[in-house]
Amino acid sequence: DVPAVEITHTFWERNLPSVSGLLKIIGFSTSVTTLGFVLYKYKLLPRS
Repeated sequence: DVPAVEITHTFWERNLPSVSGLLKIIGFSTSVTTLGFVLYKYKLLPRS
């Protein structure tokens, strides 16, 4: 018989999102960045 060995997960395996979650995060941040850039370009965002 083979003794049961616990599978240890690394920090990255525990904390990284799935591929679909990662794509959602990338898409969201890209959209927010683009929106901010457009607002800045057309002077709709006040500069401090």
